[in-house]
Amino acid sequence: MHGINSGKNYYGYRDPVPFTIWTPESLFAAHKARVTAGGGIIPDEAGCLARFRFIVDNGLLDRIVTWINPAFGVKKNASNQIEKLFALRGSDFTAQMQKSGAAVLYDDSGAAPAAVVQITSAGGGYLVSENVTVQRGDAYLIGAKLSDKNRADVLGLTVGQSLNNLPMAYARTMIQNQQAITEAWRYGTRDSDWKNGNPTGGPVGAARMPYDDYIPSAGLFDVVHGKVDGYESGKLVNSAVSTTGKLADLSAQSAPIYVGGGFAGGEVGACYGTLREAVFLHTATKAEASLISRL
Repeated sequence: MHGINSGKNYYGYRDPVPFTIWTPESLFAAHKARVTAGGGIIPDEAGCLARFRFIVDNGLLDRIVTWINPAFGVKKNASNQIEKLFALRGSDFTAQMQKSGAAVLYDDSGAAPAAVVQITSAGGGYLVSENVTVQRGDAYLIGAKLSDKNRADVLGLTVGQSLNNLPMAYARTMIQNQQAITEAWRYGTRDSDWKNGNPTGGPVGAARMPYDDYIPSAGLFDVVHGKVDGYESGKLVNSAVSTTGKLADLSAQSAPIYVGGGFAGGEVGACYGTLREAVFLHTATKAEASLISRL
């Protein structure tokens, strides 16, 4: 990125506008300082800097609602229990406990670090963001790399918002054991009959089958044209079209994003899965959905 400097002093009547040139290096330095000050670490500094380079090179910086990855900023204790995931941009995620159960864990035993989230009927830990608005303009994007931790429990993992007890803007992975449907990913919301929760509207979701772990993917939610397009490894794989011709308009909604199960009745639903990365972009395009799905 470049700025233009005429070399001449300014003597106009308006105050000069502050101008900040963000580079991958300056973004990484600011992020590292914030993570360190918050008691966290960056397990993969080279990868984190590379991700900032990707963000800057593709003009994504100002449209990030949140972008999390355990390798790029985590606060955890000596037992590897996660307290916080630091976002590269936008809202961070904090760990919360529901009743009693397993805490959210940092797992670096695989190819890349992941956050393990498990909630049973007895309870457990989950991750939650601040209140955010995922949609500005006509379309928004969710990208996620997820895994179902247990292939026999029919639970999986969901990352997204729930409004009025309904999953609205979410990514999900799930193995439905001994059933016909196995999903590596699903990107879903409701149609335009959903207006502040009443009436509920119908579900709209694009999915990829069969199941596999950590498939790079992204969902483009085209609100105006009523479509959810699911991308994988740069290619459009599946689409879902709303019967009303539009998707639910979330531009006036502000709510947390949960990593766990769907949020309903004051609790996060049962789940058991792992997260390597999650991205929420407002004002997104098809080209960006293709791009994010290659991460």
